[in-house]
Amino acid sequence: MDALSFIEQNLHIQDKAGQLVLLLFNPAQRRLYAEIERQQAAGRPVRIIILKARQVGFSTAVAALFYERSARRPNTNSMIVAHKADASANIFNKTKLFYETSPEAARPLKKASNTREMLFENPTKNSAEKQKDPGLRSKIRIETAGAKDAGRSATIHNLHLSELAFWPHADQALLSLMQ
Repeated sequence: MDALSFIEQNLHIQDKAGQLVLLLFNPAQRRLYAEIERQQAAGRPVRIIILKARQVGFSTAVAALFYERSARRPNTNSMIVAHKADASANIFNKTKLFYETSPEAARPLKKASNTREMLFENPTKNSAEKQKDPGLRSKIRIETAGAKDAGRSATIHNLHLSELAFWPHADQALLSLMQ
């Protein structure tokens, strides 16, 4: 199943009325997804800068795509960095909601879920069982741009930099993250 089908069949969001509904990409989110697919098909790293109005749904779409990749592919590290702690938390809470509301068959093993990270790994303490089925060993991490060394010493496969124009020390943070 391709990423978009997985997202639209399994992941839920809270709509403006407070109801849980399946995440169905709107036209702008579909254009973003098509551009990601185009760059991947060309064999290039995906690099997209979005100048956008608020409430278009790009952060939700990116969070869903990162969740899909981390929850379905082994050894995949995703990171979301926003300008303020509450903005980071808002995006990360969407990720948690994806996990909590998706069908059980679509959920990977989960070792940890806290305010900063969701780790898809076998939670057992039994080393033989863990060796037999380690889980995906993938994770989604959230950071705030105020940390100048965000992402340092980590291998990041998917990186979402939200509201970059409002970051303090953007140049130093980018040096750390883009390594």
